[in-house]
Amino acid sequence: MKNILQILIFFTCWTYSYGEIPEGFEKKQLSHSDSSFLIPKEWKTKSNSADVLDVYLFSPEVKEEDFAHDMGLLVMIYKGIEKNSGSVPSAVARDIKGWVINSRKGTLIESGPKDLGPFHGAIAIHESTTHRFHEMHLGIDEKDRLWMITFSSPKESWDSNWANFGFPIFKNIILDDEY
Repeated sequence: MKNILQILIFFTCWTYSYGEIPEGFEKKQLSHSDSSFLIPKEWKTKSNSADVLDVYLFSPEVKEEDFAHDMGLLVMIYKGIEKNSGSVPSAVARDIKGWVINSRKGTLIESGPKDLGPFHGAIAIHESTTHRFHEMHLGIDEKDRLWMITFSSPKESWDSNWANFGFPIFKNIILDDEY
């Protein structure tokens, strides 16, 4: 039976339905799964799909070059993690600290484990010299998938952008465990 999970970014909470959609937001369905996000209506979407990776960017300013953006939500779904790396997706997801330090070269502010039904992983808040990131990595071992979900914003406008955009988005994430 298909389980659709809504994730609240808090360490201890999760529910099954959106409830009321905040004013100015709309549900955006990912093209390759039953997963969806509440995204501000005026934001643009850019996506790309390949054999091993689906990428979605939701941002007020989608730029032509790759998936560059100043503020927005980046969703990356890696497929075939165990097949390609030898590590199960949940183990890769739980190593968010190592990923932040080694790949992002950033300063880790906070991190912790996150387990939601069949999804296992971690969350982290970290920053670079110019931006702050609220990131969640979730692995679903049965499907060999790794979800990397990141809200980013310039540090000087983080508090406002997190309150108005990031928090409502992360509060209302629905992931499809059959994808």
